[in-house]
Amino acid sequence: MISLKVRKIGIPLCLLALMLISLRPALPSGGIEWGVVIKGEVEFKGKPKISQNPWETGLILLKGIKVEGPYLTIRVDSGGCTDKKTIEVKVKREKSLIKGYRHYSLSFIRKVPDRCKAFLPEGIEISYNLVKELKLKPPFTVSVKNPLSPLISAKYFEIKPSESKIEEIGEETSLKKELIEATKRAIQYEIKRYESRIPPEKEKVELLKGELERLKEMKPEEYPLEGPGGEQPLKFGVIIPPIVKEVEIRSLPQMGKLLELTRQSKSGPFFHVAGIAKDATLNLKPDIGPPFKAKIYLIYKREYFGMIQDCYVYVEKVENM
Repeated sequence: MISLKVRKIGIPLCLLALMLISLRPALPSGGIEWGVVIKGEVEFKGKPKISQNPWETGLILLKGIKVEGPYLTIRVDSGGCTDKKTIEVKVKREKSLIKGYRHYSLSFIRKVPDRCKAFLPEGIEISYNLVKELKLKPPFTVSVKNPLSPLISAKYFEIKPSESKIEEIGEETSLKKELIEATKRAIQYEIKRYESRIPPEKEKVELLKGELERLKEMKPEEYPLEGPGGEQPLKFGVIIPPIVKEVEIRSLPQMGKLLELTRQSKSGPFFHVAGIAKDATLNLKPDIGPPFKAKIYLIYKREYFGMIQDCYVYVEKVENM
């Protein structure tokens, strides 16, 4: 049974009666990992703030919504850094129109601006288990208060890559996968470093474990190679988008080792290798020795003394000078 009801709260909000579920599994114990469940009233006083773009906070303008079993999936705009941790889910218990069923209304609110610059014209999908994550008690019906702007015009703006571009797209996806893997590896190195200190720096370890989980869930298309950003964190952390550099090196790079620069002092810069492309040295001429020219990506800033540059890097290419 699907019904539609529109309620005016400052501006029209779509109130979609999406599903009728009669599930009766035992509810898990424990708190909610993502979002917030509000047991009382969830009302917007006056005109609610609408998030029409990834960098705007407020009630999200949804691109799509669907229900499959106990899962409700929303499609939202993203610059590459939108996930469940940046979205708050507000749940309100309302009067049910169907005897024997509870009714809940949901509001999806962007709490953290997404300032990443990935090109995702169709947005991304985020799924919630209504019973296990949002703690709705079956049997129930559900409605959503967010405004909805379906992707009905996507086909009119579809850009089909030419055959000459297909290979470039494949190479870019492969590079993004390698950069994500290298960044995960760098974080794992740093977790071990902080755990080995006396006493262990537990707060930093937990912070890095959170970053590691975020990267494990990140898809290649969500990883921005270019755009505003790329600046190094003040103390330590992931650099997204990565900073691209060309450097001169005295020897070939080795995984987990320090990159040997021709112009390096006791004050750095220090570049630790966290990833090397499989074909990085493919074009090297065997009869020509060092120095070499290397294209590297700065992907993680290490915590180090003063303003000395100390980063993990991914090596994409090594060439003869």
